[in-house]
Amino acid sequence: MFTLRNRGDLLPPGEAHQVRRTLNHGGLCVLPSDTCYAVAGFPLRRGVTELIDLILARRGEKIALSFASQVMAERYVELGTKEYRLLDAADHKTPLTVVAPVSQDLAPTVRDSLPRALFSEGEMGVRLPHSWVERQISAEMDAPITTAAIYYDDRTPVKNFSDALAVVLAGLSRLDKAETPLVGIRHPTIKAKDVSSVAGFPLNEEGRKMLMVYREGAVEHKRIVDIAGRLTPRDVEEWT
Repeated sequence: MFTLRNRGDLLPPGEAHQVRRTLNHGGLCVLPSDTCYAVAGFPLRRGVTELIDLILARRGEKIALSFASQVMAERYVELGTKEYRLLDAADHKTPLTVVAPVSQDLAPTVRDSLPRALFSEGEMGVRLPHSWVERQISAEMDAPITTAAIYYDDRTPVKNFSDALAVVLAGLSRLDKAETPLVGIRHPTIKAKDVSSVAGFPLNEEGRKMLMVYREGAVEHKRIVDIAGRLTPRDVEEWT
């Protein structure tokens, strides 16, 4: 277990290496996300996302990924001007997950297997988190990590480290997976009223992108519509 005493602290290189080694060996990490504690895993490691699904009783609910940077995200999904509007607006007060098509530039095996591992098909949920801890771990892995929120039984997001760890340990014990490598990162209290909102731009019958709010969380539907409809410098660049 690692403890960050102050906001903005990063894991020292040795501790970051231990987290990377754990995830590379199919283990899990309990870490602070933007809105609550979450379970991080390496989604390309066989069986990891299925284990997270069972631990958190998600029942096949889609799992989004956190990326260290926009450049990294662009290696995995196709992002257009509309998707960038949502990503550009995301911060600690506007936690947003953007659903986008899987990049056709990925290796065929990854292009096919990664969405399936996330309980999706042809698309992925992408987050550029405000949580520098998530970003650091993704950067250390040089790959996206899962960002599955931990909930209490009443579906309230868990913002207490000890409770988050207890939920994951209980799940591993229930599944007889107590030998699974596990690390945790304790962090100062996370301030957000709800989990990340999820939105994207699927194509309609006419082949045009239409805004779809898949989950209304910390960012209200009206606010998402406002962000999606606002013109940005990216729009001007595209037109010119």
